Amino acid sequence: MTAFDHSGARSPAHMDFLREYANWERVNRLHITFDVDWAPDYMIQHALDILQPYDVGVTFFATHETPLLKKIAAEGRHEVGVHPNLAPESSQGKGFDAVFRSLASWYPGAIGCRFHVLDFSYRDLKRLPERGIRYDVSRLMYNISHLQPAYHRDLDLILLPYMWEDGICENARDEVSTESMRLDAPGLKVLNFHPMNVFLNVPNADVRLDFKKDLGSVAIANCPEERARRHRVEGDTGAQRALEGLLARIKRDGLIVRPLRDLYKAFAAVSGKEASCD
Repeated sequence: MTAFDHSGARSPAHMDFLREYANWERVNRLHITFDVDWAPDYMIQHALDILQPYDVGVTFFATHETPLLKKIAAEGRHEVGVHPNLAPESSQGKGFDAVFRSLASWYPGAIGCRFHVLDFSYRDLKRLPERGIRYDVSRLMYNISHLQPAYHRDLDLILLPYMWEDGICENARDEVSTESMRLDAPGLKVLNFHPMNVFLNVPNADVRLDFKKDLGSVAIANCPEERARRHRVEGDTGAQRALEGLLARIKRDGLIVRPLRDLYKAFAAVSGKEASCD
């Protein structure tokens, strides 16, 4: 008996969802995401090259307009969601409306959102559906088990928690590797990387901060590839090695990895949200 069977409140379809998508009985599905964070296209392409040999689909949360992300969105193997920055100095615009106008003009098909630095309010969540957003994944529950989606009726929004991130792993001083990912416990397995961290194979926060210090006033989107490569760490741990190790396990164990839109659609079908399931 699972920890939730005693409630009697879950339909057979909901329990099927938990077994298939939330790994209730065994690890079956993972979801990989990338917060783009203004990374230049060569960093995004580096992540794509690592993913290419594997039968996986991932979700990129976009911060800026780039031909490569538009191409990814058009091809359909991977998903492009939005990564709004609501800070006063945001390059996306001033205020919620301006930010989302920019993002919608760049990626009009986006249905997923993760707020930059997880900076948002309840009022911000409440306005997401009017902008075409169907799910939000802005809650990090680091290595917590038994995570599930939730449909928030007041918001008319599906909320998806995520359980691991390379940057938080660095800040926690955990080894940035698959060993730091609690993959074998029940629950949703949504893991997040950053193209910059993967390109530099960042093993700890100091490497990331040194790179940003070296950039000075130069925006990361304008950083030449040769300059960034000087900060790359060649080692057995780091964000790239963690991603490679994760992909090796996915292939070894035959795990299913699809974009978050697939998770959203599956949960919408068992939570009374079929009308929003395009």
